[in-house]
Amino acid sequence: MKICIVAFSNHLECCLSALNPNVDIAAIIVDNPKAAKLIIKKFNLSEDVVQPYFNLEECVKNLDYDYIVVSLRWSMFSETVINDLKALNLPRNKFVNLWDLDKPEHVSALTVLMNFYTQNSTAFNTFITGNSQFVYGIDINQLSMPTINFSRGSQDLYYDYLIAKKILQQENIFDYAIIGLSLYSFNWDVSQSFQENWRLLQWYLYFRDLHNYWINVENYTQLFNEKFINGGFLLSLEVDFNDVYKEKNSRKMSIFERLNTKKVFDRWNKKYFPKTVEENKAILNNYLKLCEENKIEPVIVLPPIMKECQHLILKDRSDEFYSTINEILKNHSSAKFVDATIFDDLIEDDFCDCYHLNKNGAEKFSQMLSQQIFGY
Repeated sequence: MKICIVAFSNHLECCLSALNPNVDIAAIIVDNPKAAKLIIKKFNLSEDVVQPYFNLEECVKNLDYDYIVVSLRWSMFSETVINDLKALNLPRNKFVNLWDLDKPEHVSALTVLMNFYTQNSTAFNTFITGNSQFVYGIDINQLSMPTINFSRGSQDLYYDYLIAKKILQQENIFDYAIIGLSLYSFNWDVSQSFQENWRLLQWYLYFRDLHNYWINVENYTQLFNEKFINGGFLLSLEVDFNDVYKEKNSRKMSIFERLNTKKVFDRWNKKYFPKTVEENKAILNNYLKLCEENKIEPVIVLPPIMKECQHLILKDRSDEFYSTINEILKNHSSAKFVDATIFDDLIEDDFCDCYHLNKNGAEKFSQMLSQQIFGY
């Protein structure tokens, strides 16, 4: 296997530490070649492979490689790299995104959380799956039932269901499953996202599953050294089970978020993938059936969106979501649907952006959700 690495020099060492030493490196394209040449000495690599970032186009177009491995820290600069690669028309089947390899909350946290649950499976009455809106928006301390939250940023219905199947293999006392969905959930497959597929690593490391990713599990596995994928990824991590991914915050809407709001909904409105919709409808039906088989009451929750910008949602996208939910609920009488977009008590100051709650908003929303689901 031959690869090119695109990395920031301050992230290069953790990338090389995770990669299989037997992969053939055609180039290491970095922001700071001088710093990179010092780092690669530790890995017995030749300085000849180091290329400055301004040679990105030349490397992408002229070198022989199987994959471009992008190893960066999440920032505005990492998005620049993604956009540069898109502009070069890099085939998606040659693109591997490994952002934030050195951050345990992005690499280790899912496995730590699942292992914690395995050891405490009878401690919880309720579990939650969902995406970032349920990471930011749920304060488990405000729920009247003992709850464990398996939500994760960009997590789609496929991985929601995979987690639910796994945890229900354990002895448990669950009465409720809160299934968090967004308006675009039926059109969302994280494994098909050019930018967000970096998150696949966490699910791969626990489940050895990449869903519909353009790289199969066997080839993906060959990228990493055995020590890394067999437990070496478990970086030191102190887990706050009310903030597993260290993403909750107290801030209110910033100027940037206000200016970016229209762009956020424009991206949502463009998500229309009929094949993905059909697959996700089948997954949700199976998820609800799984709950029924385990005598668990499923509650589908659509999270809050700031009222002032709800008109930016394309009516076709909104209608599609509600129509799909109604169609599915007809076949599952035990399932309930809570539409939190109509909750009146949440105000702009409860949000850190147009669709994520801050800590104050999460506390208020969780209290309302507890009342809706549990009655107190």
